Amino acid sequence: MKRKNIFFIAVFFLFSVISYGQDIFADYRVHFNKIYITNYVQRENDNLKLKRTDNFSHEILGTGNFRIFDSGGRQLDIALKDGIIEGQYNEYYSNGNLFTTGKYSDGKREGSWKIYSEKGQLWKSYEYKNNELNGQYISYYTNTGMREIVGNYKNDKPDGIWNEYYANGSRKKSGTYKDGKKIGIFVEWFINGTKKSDVSYIDDEINGKMNVYYENGILFYEADIKGREGNVKGYHQNGKISFEGKVTESRRIGTWNYYDNTGNLFNKIEY
Repeated sequence: MKRKNIFFIAVFFLFSVISYGQDIFADYRVHFNKIYITNYVQRENDNLKLKRTDNFSHEILGTGNFRIFDSGGRQLDIALKDGIIEGQYNEYYSNGNLFTTGKYSDGKREGSWKIYSEKGQLWKSYEYKNNELNGQYISYYTNTGMREIVGNYKNDKPDGIWNEYYANGSRKKSGTYKDGKKIGIFVEWFINGTKKSDVSYIDDEINGKMNVYYENGILFYEADIKGREGNVKGYHQNGKISFEGKVTESRRIGTWNYYDNTGNLFNKIEY
C-alpha cells in the first residue's frame, strides 16, 4: 500500500510538472505579447532561456508553459511559443483569486477577456479581435454585481450607444460614439432620476444646444455653441435670469451681466 501511495504521488507530481511546465520566481511585466522579468531567483536545474534587455530586465524566450510567481504574491500562468504568448492567459491575485483571463492567438488577444476584483467578483468584460477591442464592453460594480458601464468597441474605439449607471441601477449617462468620437446628444441624470444635462456634440466637440439643470429639474443654464463660440444664459432656481454672456474655447469673453434673484442687473464684468 505504501509503495502504491508513493507511486500515485510521483505520478501526480510528474503530471503537475507536465501540465504547468516551468516555475519562475521573479517580478514580471507583460508588454504586448512578451514577458519581461526582474529580480529573477534562479534555482538549480532551471533551464530558462532569457535575453537581457537592460541592466535589470530579461525577456523570456523559448517555447513552453510557465508559472511566474512575483515577490508580491501574484501569479501568471502562460504558454509561450518562440517567446510570444500563445493560448490561455491567466493571472491571479496574491490571495489566489483570478485577476485576468483570456486567450492569445498568434500573439494577439482574441475573444472574451474578463477581469475580476480581488474578492472574486466580475469587474470588466471585453471582446477582442485581432488584438483590438471589438464587441461589447461591460464594467460592473464589484460590491453589488450591478452594471456600471455598457458599450461597444469597433477597431479599438468606442462605437455606438454607451450607457452608464449608478450603483442602484438607475441611469447616469447615455450617448453615441462614432470612430471613438462623441456625436449627437449626450444626456446625464442625477441619481434621483432627474435630468442633469443634455449636450449636443459634433465630431467629439460641443456644438449646438447645451442645457444644464439643478437637481430639482429647474434649468441652471443654457448655451448655444457654434465652432467653440457661443452665448450662455443662466437662471436662479426661481426661474429668474442669473447671468448671461459669451464664451470661446470654454472661456468667458466680453461683457457678462449678473442679476440678483429678482432678475435685476447688479453687476457687469469684462473678460
